[in-house]
Amino acid sequence: IRSLLIVVFLNLGYGILVLAGITFLSNLVGYSIRLYYGLAQIRDIKIRLFTFDEKIIKKIFKYSFFIFIIHISFQLIVYTDALIIGAFLTAAAITKYNIAVRLIMYLRQFIYAMVGVILPVASEFDARGYNEKNQKLLLEGTRLSWIIVLFAGTMLISFGKPFIRLWMGG
Repeated sequence: IRSLLIVVFLNLGYGILVLAGITFLSNLVGYSIRLYYGLAQIRDIKIRLFTFDEKIIKKIFKYSFFIFIIHISFQLIVYTDALIIGAFLTAAAITKYNIAVRLIMYLRQFIYAMVGVILPVASEFDARGYNEKNQKLLLEGTRLSWIIVLFAGTMLISFGKPFIRLWMGG
């Protein structure tokens, strides 16, 4: 529905603010629906907005602060390169560079998804004290990740240029 609304409003001549509004409202509706069905499935959950456990809040903020710093650092690494390229080269060079970076980002997202599957299992093993199982999971998960990264990286290096030409034309 969001995509249809975006196409309709773009064809009507509306700009970026309307697109942002459509995205915001569709996300709000989606999250509200998930919350409703989640609460309907688990009736024992009571949401209290102003009752906090200070120890848990401190743990969350301590953890989230470092995640926030890592995220900001990642954004700086990913996006400052385009500024540097733009300072010394043309906008066309930024476009070519971003196409290649996008392929790398797709690979990175795939790896994150793999790790995202492994992480809850590792957390469960840790909580139950299954250290040997956790070690094996870490080793096998790392090995599998490296195999996929090496294969995909080799494919990108070997066939990246023809793939980009095929994808983008020219």
